[in-house]
Amino acid sequence: MKQKIEPNNKQLVRKKPLLSIFFVFLLPLILAKIMLNQGISGKIITKGGELIRPITGYQQLNLTNPKPESWQLVYVTLDSCELPCKNSLYNIQQVWQALGAEMPRVKLIVKGKSHAAFSSKDIQWKLFHVEEKENISWVDFAGEVLIVDPQGNFVMRYLFDDNKQQSLAEAGNMLKDIKRLLKLSRIG
Repeated sequence: MKQKIEPNNKQLVRKKPLLSIFFVFLLPLILAKIMLNQGISGKIITKGGELIRPITGYQQLNLTNPKPESWQLVYVTLDSCELPCKNSLYNIQQVWQALGAEMPRVKLIVKGKSHAAFSSKDIQWKLFHVEEKENISWVDFAGEVLIVDPQGNFVMRYLFDDNKQQSLAEAGNMLKDIKRLLKLSRIG
């Protein structure tokens, strides 16, 4: 014997797949909206650098971007170049060379005093674009290495210290971060 399905149950059986599809697509949107409204967001993971917040860049500091449309590793020095400065420049150079095929996408820049004042046999100055213009805007970033995106926004900052082992570890972290940024970026 066949059971007769009442019209209400028949309509529900027909609409069940449609309702399930609707909820499969609607539920993530509702959850995302709730998370956005509550300020819940995923944790941003870096390998060692500090994410620069709020967004700062050449434009906000009224500076001209020396190498627009390319990623940049910028070292800011306001004084003479002592051991931390030399370590930073050497590490930037090593990170850049470790990028391999991605090297043309990244430019090396030194902001501050003339490199003639601090020579080092380990640093190949022809790789760096040096800007000697004094500018008060750079004071907040003195002694730091910045990763700058192709639009001129300062993305991350790194600080190398006197300890060579710690500096090498920080350089390794910078390499991981810049590789990740280059992989995710389609510009520059």
